Amino acid sequence: MAVTTDDDHRVYAAGNDVRQYNRTGYLYAFEECGKLLRRTRIGTLQINFACGVAVDAAGDVFVAFFGGGNRGRFVEFVGGGSTPTYLGAVIGGGSGSTGSGTGGLIIDKNGTLIATDTFNTIYTIPPPYSTANVLATGLSFPWTLSLNKPETLLYSANAGSGTVTAFKYPSGKRVKTLNTFPAIGVAAGPDATF
Repeated sequence: MAVTTDDDHRVYAAGNDVRQYNRTGYLYAFEECGKLLRRTRIGTLQINFACGVAVDAAGDVFVAFFGGGNRGRFVEFVGGGSTPTYLGAVIGGGSGSTGSGTGGLIIDKNGTLIATDTFNTIYTIPPPYSTANVLATGLSFPWTLSLNKPETLLYSANAGSGTVTAFKYPSGKRVKTLNTFPAIGVAAGPDATF
């Protein structure tokens, strides 16, 4: 599950109906104080594990989810609306990836999506969101992502190794891996941008 907010103080949560066997993905929209505005099903029974959500400056909401074939897929809700548009970009299963679905999802000031597959790769997906480009690979279960305020550094929390890796952004050049002590783990979502 992941959560984010927009400039109008709406809260968006991407998650799954855990009461269902197939764990169908949903996007929930709430007012700031908690009133549910809508619950929108994402896809069909073949789609599950909605696990990343980001909002751009125009109020468009993007959701990352595991799709068919163990690959990560994306939808866009234009203007935060209730109708999903399925995007062409697919991640996992190639270009150095070990074949997985999505993990973390953030968006930069230019509207480029930054997403992880949950085994070892970070991707950038620029508008019009039809192609995913490998930014970094060789990580251990990257999940939570964060950009610094000037968007010159990207951080990846790697649940498999208990580390945080810093990259120059947008080049993807590895700067440093910050080791954490053995007892720390990385909780799934929410992603943050500072």
